[in-house]
Amino acid sequence: MFLNIAEEKIRQAIWNGDLDSIQGKEKPLQLEDFSMVPPELRMSYKILKNAGRMPLEMEIQKDILKIEDLIACCYDEAERKKLQEELTVKTLRFQQVMEKRKVKDSSAFRMYQDKYFVNYVKRDKMSKFETIEELATYIEEQQLVLLFIKTENCGVCDVMLRKVNYVLENYDHVEKVEILLQDMQEIAGRYSVLTGPTVLLFYNGKEILRESRFISLENIERVLQLLEK
Repeated sequence: MFLNIAEEKIRQAIWNGDLDSIQGKEKPLQLEDFSMVPPELRMSYKILKNAGRMPLEMEIQKDILKIEDLIACCYDEAERKKLQEELTVKTLRFQQVMEKRKVKDSSAFRMYQDKYFVNYVKRDKMSKFETIEELATYIEEQQLVLLFIKTENCGVCDVMLRKVNYVLENYDHVEKVEILLQDMQEIAGRYSVLTGPTVLLFYNGKEILRESRFISLENIERVLQLLEK
């Protein structure tokens, strides 16, 4: 009944010309981009933003994620360098905000501090492997390897990567860790993770941990503690 009333009101407004001068007529809708916000946080993000209570650090984090995705898709060296500079500015801005609020020891601050300058994240090897055989050979040659298998939900994979980075920063042997990001259909099919990103942890060529979707920090900490003994 309410639908019929609403449609009648719309038809009457059109007939009276009330919609002829409406703002944005015949133009595409300016939809908000929530692709950088994890799906389970989008409703909360929308509510906070509409209420004017969005923390500054969350806005900066959103910008950092967006620039990071642009860098991953950029093949022009000049444009890539420009994006890297923007990323550095945003990262420093985030640190300044967190320092002013005296939260240098918080988990959020540690998650982002020096994130883009650590040596163990080697993003140049994201697309190094074209076959499973090449990947398997490389894994066998390394002591400790973290492999991320990406599917369509890149935002979730970015969250997982940040969480793992945070855990690794607390261990002395992180320089021995190689982090690889792969989105090969062949690998995804082999590990049956077509429904979401997955992380695999290999030690001396053997798989010792597998996590899908939202990775467990406790599991990674437990495994790394065992490896340190």
